[in-house]
Amino acid sequence: MTVHSPNLTGRSGRPEPLEVTGRPGRPRRSSIRRAAAVLGAFREAADYEPELPDTVTRCEAALRRELTRTQSHGGTTEPPRDPAEEFVTVIIAQITDAPVIELVSRGHPPPLLLRRGETTSLETASPLPPLGLEGLLSTSPVPAEKYPFEHGDRLLLYTDGVLEARDPARSFFDLPTHLAQLYDFTPQALLDRLHTSLLHHTRGRLADDAAMIIIERDTRHTSAPAAP
Repeated sequence: MTVHSPNLTGRSGRPEPLEVTGRPGRPRRSSIRRAAAVLGAFREAADYEPELPDTVTRCEAALRRELTRTQSHGGTTEPPRDPAEEFVTVIIAQITDAPVIELVSRGHPPPLLLRRGETTSLETASPLPPLGLEGLLSTSPVPAEKYPFEHGDRLLLYTDGVLEARDPARSFFDLPTHLAQLYDFTPQALLDRLHTSLLHHTRGRLADDAAMIIIERDTRHTSAPAAP
């Protein structure tokens, strides 16, 4: 597996915290603390929890602890917020040697699968609320969903700042179309072109944070089994 972003290139055989975002707008200290709590819980759980739902459960617990700690300590200079806005959207993916990808999405935009020049939005069968809004869930934990992810496939993950970017005429950025047109580019060049197209569409003025990561399934990098 190869992971690319405008500022990241790497490999991993463990679950990846592909996206974590808070409320749109300029991040406040409380938003950063919430995201840090979730990321910290993920990094610890990834080493001990083999199943994604259990990892998500740990992230939920970490966020609840952070919200409780913030409420009990008080003393913040930030204006009060509606408790219903104290949430974190997250998407967690797990990729093994099998030609599938497992996903758990909590209120995050659906990933886009790029296969042979065509894009598919990996919509969840049952949309789930962000972390922090567990009261809206009917069951817990929620199982991961599996999708085919074969050699040569690419998966784009992105924040809602990309999906909701508008031009001066208030037209949205057509991410699936732009992605499909860049099929022949290398992953890093593809992201660079998407970034350029996004800034051109908005005339260089993004109203929200925008982040993109692309994962490419390349079985040529799979290690051969050791000889007996």
